[in-house]
Amino acid sequence: MVATSSLEVGYNDPLVGAVVQHKAPNDVASYLQRKGRAGRPRGMRPWMLVVLSEFGRDRVEFQRYEGLMSPEIKRQDLPLGNQHVQKMQAAMATLDWISKVGQFKDLWGMLKKVEHNQLKYDRMYGPLIKLIEEVLSGGRRLNELTRYLQDALQLSDDAVQNILWSPPRSVMFEFLPTILRNLRTRWSVNGVEWAGLRPNQSNGEGEQHRSNSPAPEYIPQNLFSELNLPELDIRLKRGFDDEDHWETLSFWQGIREFAPGRLSKRYAVKSNKSTDWLVPQSYEPMAGEGRQFVDFQISDAFGDSWQNECEVDYQGKTIKVVKPSKVMTTRADIRRINDKSNAQLQWVLNVINPAIATPDEVPKGPWKHTLSDVTFYNHQHMTPLELVRFSTRIAGVASVQE
Repeated sequence: MVATSSLEVGYNDPLVGAVVQHKAPNDVASYLQRKGRAGRPRGMRPWMLVVLSEFGRDRVEFQRYEGLMSPEIKRQDLPLGNQHVQKMQAAMATLDWISKVGQFKDLWGMLKKVEHNQLKYDRMYGPLIKLIEEVLSGGRRLNELTRYLQDALQLSDDAVQNILWSPPRSVMFEFLPTILRNLRTRWSVNGVEWAGLRPNQSNGEGEQHRSNSPAPEYIPQNLFSELNLPELDIRLKRGFDDEDHWETLSFWQGIREFAPGRLSKRYAVKSNKSTDWLVPQSYEPMAGEGRQFVDFQISDAFGDSWQNECEVDYQGKTIKVVKPSKVMTTRADIRRINDKSNAQLQWVLNVINPAIATPDEVPKGPWKHTLSDVTFYNHQHMTPLELVRFSTRIAGVASVQE
């Protein structure tokens, strides 16, 4: 049996008598866990085989092999004073305070699984909207929230004021206004109600609702998840009737996995026939060598929930850059398409500098005669710089079985 390190926590098998560590361990705690877990009796000492190369970290670990025999875990401190962490904690504490003051039994659930019935919606969310408006208006409610955050997070008044008012992700300027806007507009996107809710979760009546976090821009969806991690909802066709089945991937992973023309067996769990790819509905790959050009409408690839990000100049033309939130895959005919079919997106980087920055002289050194000047874009001088990464084509091979 061969297992990856993902089984290191909670995996119990007293018959495991050997552990293989390939290359130097990245984390001492994980290495020690693999070395000593698996439900073995206390007196058992399994074989621990470590395979190292003669380069880099492997060579260092080999020269200090006692660290592999008796690993020592160094003390690590949690970044409790980090403002990024404090603002996430403040967002959760603010919801706790709203739930306590407004006597909402399940505020977290109310913001995740939203009631769509008009009468029930007004009755459930009307008091919540009113309370948030009172806080944003200042006065007594804001003072109560400030004192609560001080006591809950054990922070000074200056630190709490910074959390409440200073960007990014401030409670008063961003977090609460976002919640209030969603409640007032019923999670509208481009004028479409409920479009801001996640499409891969539904209640018993088929209504869609958000999953995990009520405000993923300010509160992580899971304990160790990244904040505001963009995700893609993947539509898969399953069953004899080609019913829609939804999965979720992180944005960049989903973009790579379902590049147009790339065969994906990531979700082919039950059958090899459940191979998915992103191509036009009427696409028919041609046998033989040669290029094949096909039209692929944005709505066919990404559904109706993509959003316009910006416009950029590319090869003398102005093009729109869109950001998808869904990918509408289809089943691949594995009787015709070979498993070797693959594709990759070709990326372009566009730099937009809306502000004018002052060039500086190049300091003395090896680069003095190579660079003419150096320009810095930073927050201190109010000179932002926008980097836009987009793709206009793919490079791939569609292998057809004769």
